[in-house]
Amino acid sequence: ALLGGCVTSNVEQMRHKPSAQLLSGETVVVLGRRQSFRHQTEADFTNCVYKNLLRRQGLPVKPEEQFMDEMFPWFQPRTAPLTADALAYRLRDPALAQRLKEIGTRYVIWLDGVTTRTGDGGSMSCTVGPTGGGCFGMMWWENDAVYSANIWDMKDFRSLGKITVDANGTSYMP
Repeated sequence: ALLGGCVTSNVEQMRHKPSAQLLSGETVVVLGRRQSFRHQTEADFTNCVYKNLLRRQGLPVKPEEQFMDEMFPWFQPRTAPLTADALAYRLRDPALAQRLKEIGTRYVIWLDGVTTRTGDGGSMSCTVGPTGGGCFGMMWWENDAVYSANIWDMKDFRSLGKITVDANGTSYMP
């Protein structure tokens, strides 16, 4: 089957301060929002960012599940902060700060966003007979994706910056 499509995207970056070089034993963790079934960052997207930082950038990235286990109960889906501001407030807890220092987490990348299907249409009919089978028709669907990544420095609990991506596109299958 042929699959085609087009995408329009917009990327905005805001940097508050420069990042520092990671010291020996310091790690980065990528966390996706997981609190609500309707609004949670897809695990595939979080894993994609994790793998990119690990393989392409060569950074010491800690798996999300390991970080959540080490930071129990602060970052479990039921108790984790819902917004970047709530995360900033939570990071001011002295017990949390001490635990972050113990496990060596220097940067936390907080991913928030969703991909939603905004429309679809067309039709397709498939059949199978004694001489073979086939499909005829055309289908299309539209997706909108809005994601943001907040990068936090755990040494001084400040935001290094934020990257926001807004993309929408249409896929076709003739």
